Amino acid sequence: MRTIHLKADKDIDLIAVVNTPDTTEIEALEHFKFTVSFTMYVSQENNESIEDLSIAQNISYQKINHFLSYYVDHSLWYDKAGQDTIDKHFASTKNLLLITPLINPTYLGNCLFKKFNTLCKDNVWVDGLSIKDHSTDLTYTYRTDDPTEDIDILPTKDWPGEFSIYDLPWWFRDSISAYDYSCNSQEELEAIRLQIEDISIEEDFQLIEEEVVKQMGKDPNFKQEQGKVIQYDFKNGKPKKVD
Repeated sequence: MRTIHLKADKDIDLIAVVNTPDTTEIEALEHFKFTVSFTMYVSQENNESIEDLSIAQNISYQKINHFLSYYVDHSLWYDKAGQDTIDKHFASTKNLLLITPLINPTYLGNCLFKKFNTLCKDNVWVDGLSIKDHSTDLTYTYRTDDPTEDIDILPTKDWPGEFSIYDLPWWFRDSISAYDYSCNSQEELEAIRLQIEDISIEEDFQLIEEEVVKQMGKDPNFKQEQGKVIQYDFKNGKPKKVD
């Protein structure tokens, strides 16, 4: 099996919302600056062409970078215990919301690791991820030889509660969302599900796929520079707040 590897780094800022235990009140707002680094490889398992694999790698990389840039960076970060606090104090905020089982870099890294692999195209895998916490200068690393294996600390069902509005946690959904929500009853769940739609491939991702194919098709050196990662500016797009 042949592989093609790349490594990428991205700085993100998060505002953690820490609730006072067993209340809906805010105990603290904490700013975190992280550098998220990941390694990606492409496997040639069934005689796929180098050109097709390069396109798949580029699409996967651009989806992950776009997700971090527009749907993780500058989010309000909270955990399952803080959902009611977010509902009470930030229901109308324009910030995006990022939920993890607990507010700590280990959980964040594991959630992002699974999400990155969910966003990858066929034959493309993220096999390593690290998060550097700039406030402590500590780096947390997750690496595996099997990107498909389960991560024991991450819930797979009944997350974030019995009446979750989604069937799968956000790290298992091929979407721009990093958000989950648990209703208080089946009736509330059915009402909310009528109002929302978590699309498996958002317009953002459709644009990425179209632009990668178009740009690589125009590159006269594409066939010679195998594995080359193109850089496309998505800043002029119009990413949407979801959920």
